[in-house]
Amino acid sequence: MEALRIWREHGPSRALLCPASDAALAAVGLRGDYTAGYRAVRRLVALGEARGYEPDTSNARRVFAILSCWVDPIEHCVEAARRAREGLIAGGELGYAGYTFYPSVASLLDCGPTLSSLVAEAEAGLGFLRRTGSEQAGQWIDPYRWLAGVMRGENSGTAPVDRYAGNPLALLFAHLNQAIADAIFGDPAGLERHTAAAMPLLPAAPGIYSVAVAHLLRGLALAGQARAGHGAERGDPLSELDDVTGWLAARAAAAPDNFLHLQRLLEAERAWAVGDFRAAAPAFDAARREVARLESAQRRRPWHRALTAERAARFYLAHGVDVVGHDLLAQARQDYLAWGATAKVAQLDWAYPTLHDGDQPGEPLRQRSTVTTGTLDLLGVLSASQALSSETSIQRLHARVVEVLGAMSGATGVQLLLWSDDRHDWLLPT
Repeated sequence: MEALRIWREHGPSRALLCPASDAALAAVGLRGDYTAGYRAVRRLVALGEARGYEPDTSNARRVFAILSCWVDPIEHCVEAARRAREGLIAGGELGYAGYTFYPSVASLLDCGPTLSSLVAEAEAGLGFLRRTGSEQAGQWIDPYRWLAGVMRGENSGTAPVDRYAGNPLALLFAHLNQAIADAIFGDPAGLERHTAAAMPLLPAAPGIYSVAVAHLLRGLALAGQARAGHGAERGDPLSELDDVTGWLAARAAAAPDNFLHLQRLLEAERAWAVGDFRAAAPAFDAARREVARLESAQRRRPWHRALTAERAARFYLAHGVDVVGHDLLAQARQDYLAWGATAKVAQLDWAYPTLHDGDQPGEPLRQRSTVTTGTLDLLGVLSASQALSSETSIQRLHARVVEVLGAMSGATGVQLLLWSDDRHDWLLPT
């Protein structure tokens, strides 16, 4: 802020450009004004270019690569980060050059056409940071490489969160990437746990794009909590869900290409959580329509597109709309496969073996397997364990298990049988 005061009183100079750029980040961290920070650093970059202030202009562009997501499509973050990196390396500022890999890696996770593009950028960043001795910045990127490995079936499904205990920003990214894996692979308990751990860490990352991803993931976790709750139990999750959705709506007003489809998805999830089918169905359509609009404008959002289609499929299957549900699952499978998430595709193929048997949209349902053992095993174990741990009466436990099975199978009626050791047979509960 002192740099800005000197700038106003005495005019610009090369020495003031870097601290003035950092003040643009302060506009976000201290005031929550995302667009003001963007406008400020854009002006600083333009002035530095006009006066030939290098490598200081490239350092300002590094900050612009972080803040541009709040107005420009996130593809611009990648371009700005790479251009800043070139200028900083040419100017001998290797430490700052290493910091440009975070915005490019984080953006490529969401806008890169395949996981290979993410892995290539992450590997390049980790190699550069090892050579320049920036261990801390390397830990920022490592969780993204881990997530790509999980999607491809190369890593385990548990992020090494403890490894980043002394690095708040890396710890945030570890929780967020684990939460993305939980959302995609259908682990609601893990999604709730890791998003709850991530939200208090957001002040360590003012102005970065991952803050928006955290709000999306937290919203998905809260919608799941509300859907699983009863009566007054839904109040707190729904209230917090409204807060994170409102936050995304404010960001979408300035950058609809980045955030409007995420807002629509949370609106659909909320309507589903409160049992409002008439509101949820068009809301899921709106979310998918926004993603399609981005695709037509060459703005790829691969895992957003796939997850939105899968969430809509789960919604329709839970309400017995099986043809639509299976068509959407098949679309989600194609999207995950195109992205390179082969482990997720394998999960869907196990649970729904006919999804990849040449099914075409609109094919008669009689050609498809609606319920498989894989579906019940894979998707039921977590929900059932949650039900067992949260319900306090036999009647509510029975009703909850029936609800879980019905949601997974798309069945309109479910009978729960219990094994009798005395009769050596399955019996209906009395």
